Amino acid sequence: MRPHDDESRQLIEELERKFKGKRYFTPELHKKLQLLRQSIVGLGPWEFEKAKAAGVVAEVVIDAGIWIASGKAYSLRLGLGLELLPEYLVL
Repeated sequence: MRPHDDESRQLIEELERKFKGKRYFTPELHKKLQLLRQSIVGLGPWEFEKAKAAGVVAEVVIDAGIWIASGKAYSLRLGLGLELLPEYLVL
């Protein structure tokens, strides 16, 4: 595991807790996004739509284009999965 991975996961969890559903940027949010630059994953339009439909990504700041991946969706070995595996689904 690379040194920044634990820190990045903590920052992502904090983003979700503090900023999910907000409709505006704050200086604190901007600072956290700057710290996460190394953890950004780019998706093509069809990949994004598939990940969104599968619940792999969730919008943090409404209508701002800031989305986070579920902690279970990312693997160091495989990268970002476009769908959650059955063992991660809760019934």
